[in-house]
Amino acid sequence: MNVSKIVDVEVLPFDDVNGEILSFLSEELPLHLPLLHCKTAGKRSELPMDSYDRQRKQYNSSKILDMLASTHPQAENGRILAVTSHDLFVPSLNFVFGQAMSRYAIISLTRLSPRFYGLSEDVDIYWRRITKEAVHELGHTMGLPHCRDQFCVMYFSNSIYDTDRKSSDLCVTCKRRIGMR
Repeated sequence: MNVSKIVDVEVLPFDDVNGEILSFLSEELPLHLPLLHCKTAGKRSELPMDSYDRQRKQYNSSKILDMLASTHPQAENGRILAVTSHDLFVPSLNFVFGQAMSRYAIISLTRLSPRFYGLSEDVDIYWRRITKEAVHELGHTMGLPHCRDQFCVMYFSNSIYDTDRKSSDLCVTCKRRIGMR
């Protein structure tokens, strides 16, 4: 998919996501995907209760994306990036860092924090992980599939180690696919 014009992205917070993270994403994302123009949503949304799985203690990201598609219709060129502090899953996986569907994407901050893994907080690592997952999911909304290059941001992260290894940027092949040089 060749995306040659500016894409408007609304960064939408769920629950108690820190406003500093939203501002950071709005400023950082265009540095990695210059085709984006980001703004933070004016109000917070609530996760749909039917997306919560009591046994797993996680939220089904597919159900959240379905809700976003029905409640947040966007302009043809627009995108929504939802951000939550709750853990996400899809039925076929134990967890996901994020997911995208059509023009809608969501990322979870839960497993991006070093504290989740019993480590001390490292703000630099945390911010880099947030950036990578947001760029990755927005890449999917622009038609990009997973990439075979383990250093490309579009590489599938099966673990936090995959996320840490890859770059925050698209490889040459992925850039070409969406019309970036």
